[in-house]
Amino acid sequence: VEELGRPDLIVLPGTKTTVADLHYLRESGLADAVGGLAASGTAVLGICGGFQMLGERINDPDHVESQSDDTAGLGLLPVVTEFELTKETRLVEGRTLGSPGLFAGASGMAVSGYEIHMGSSSSPVSGESKEARPLFDLSGRGDGLASEDGWVAGTYLHGLFRNADLRRQMLTNLA
Repeated sequence: VEELGRPDLIVLPGTKTTVADLHYLRESGLADAVGGLAASGTAVLGICGGFQMLGERINDPDHVESQSDDTAGLGLLPVVTEFELTKETRLVEGRTLGSPGLFAGASGMAVSGYEIHMGSSSSPVSGESKEARPLFDLSGRGDGLASEDGWVAGTYLHGLFRNADLRRQMLTNLA
C-alpha cells in the first residue's frame, strides 16, 4: 500500500483468478487505497477481471472460480458480473463512445482488441444514465462502463493500449 503512492492512473489488469485477486486486494489494504484514490480523483481503469472487480458484486452460482456464490466487488462502478461455465474468446473491433474524464475527446475513435472471459457484466443503469455509460460500441454491442465523471472505467477489451490514437488521447487527458 505504501508503494502505491499517488499515481496518475491505476490499472487493474485481467486475471485468471478474479475472486482470489479481489480477496488479496482487500487483505493487503490495496482495495481501500484504490477506493480512496478514486474518491479523490485518481483515474482507475479495470480491464477484464479488473473491470469485474470494480463492480458491485461478482456472482458465481456454478462455482467456476470460487466456493462463494456471491463476492462483493470494490463498488466503484454500478455493474454486476455473473460467472458462466463457457469462456468467451473473440477478436473485436468498434469505436469509442463519448465519455468525459479518461476517454474525453476520444468519441468515435476506432478500437480493436480481444475478449477472453468467463461471464458477463451488466449494469442496472442504461447507456443514457448520467450515473454511468458504456465505453465502446463493439459491432453494435455496448462494452465497458465509465463513471459519471469518466475517471473510473472498465472494459473487457484486452489490447486497449495497442490502439495508438486512443492511448495518446488517454495520456493527454491524464496530463
